[in-house]
Amino acid sequence: MCFPVAPDVCLPDRRGVRIGDVVTRTEVGGRRLSTASRELAIVV
Repeated sequence: MCFPVAPDVCLPDRRGVRIGDVVTRTEVGGRRLSTASRELAIVV
């Protein structure tokens, strides 16, 4: 079973962003399938 984890971040009078991962259930817990970098990137 796979499911998304994608919280929204919205700031008043600013733009918002949704950062998501796809996670699968395993016998011992969850495993992230997304391969995108998790480092902070500031876009001006």
